[in-house]
Amino acid sequence: MKNIMIAIRYLAKKIFTLFVLAPLGVLYCLIRFRGENTCYVVPCPHIGDVLFTFGYLNAYRRKNQIEKVTVVCKDSFKELAGMYPEDIDEIIIISDIALKLIMAIDASYFYTLVLRKFIQMIIIVPANHFREGFDTIRKFPNTTLIGCIKYGVLALREQDSFTCPTVENANKDEMLKRLGILPGKTIILSPYTHECGDELIEGVLEAIALRYKNKGYRVLTNVSAKWHKPVKHTEALECTLREALLIGNHCNCVVGIRSGFLDLLLLSGTMVLALYSSDYFDLSFFDLSAMPIKEKGQQYKMTGDYNGDMETIYEIIDGNMNQGEMS
Repeated sequence: MKNIMIAIRYLAKKIFTLFVLAPLGVLYCLIRFRGENTCYVVPCPHIGDVLFTFGYLNAYRRKNQIEKVTVVCKDSFKELAGMYPEDIDEIIIISDIALKLIMAIDASYFYTLVLRKFIQMIIIVPANHFREGFDTIRKFPNTTLIGCIKYGVLALREQDSFTCPTVENANKDEMLKRLGILPGKTIILSPYTHECGDELIEGVLEAIALRYKNKGYRVLTNVSAKWHKPVKHTEALECTLREALLIGNHCNCVVGIRSGFLDLLLLSGTMVLALYSSDYFDLSFFDLSAMPIKEKGQQYKMTGDYNGDMETIYEIIDGNMNQGEMS
């Protein structure tokens, strides 16, 4: 009975998306986006997806000889879009509801074809390129998130390069003090993705926090949503995406669940350690080695042996610290 109810809910959601949300999305786009010689780019509203999309816009623009690039996104990503002044000509901010309508268009190839007959728009939702969403990734072991965007959606070539965001480093000292960053003696923990946390990983992070706090490090937890809470033995870190890029070089490392926040900090040049539960199946899809800047990216999948896992994690952190010496 439970499986039947799940199937019914899934089917109802699909029908609602295809016959209600998607047609409304097409109508909304045709009314709202009417710029001439303009390519509208709408990335999935997750930090990693947005970051990889923006990073390849320069290559996409040159390959397709696009005159004007307009990014359509939520207000929370306006700051990140502003870090690509040479690649993005215009930024249009839309509501969550409007973005949901546009995302629904990409769930159907038919509606995407209809839309492209009238306006030049590219919607970037990597999961839609798998018949059953992310659940089928395990069938494609060599597929990565960044590869889906670069090769699958944008149809770029291997030699097409990634552009890192540019950000001014003004008022550095004031910013570090305000955010509680102790240069060369700070570790950031990131226990949340955009929608959930992991109790097992959170317990590991608590142990990490206590260990390095006792060694004289300031340990902070990245919190970006109302439901986020700092890991025990840490203080809260509330920063913008711009600030996250700027503080990276002043921190020793970032440890947490694989998320777009880790991608962002890795691009800043800091050491990043992504942790995965022992039952996590799509590690290869989010493999940090596929990142444009990967030298300081580390990842570890738990084995179920807590003591052994913690020993290995400490070895990884101690051996890859960016700044300062472990006491």
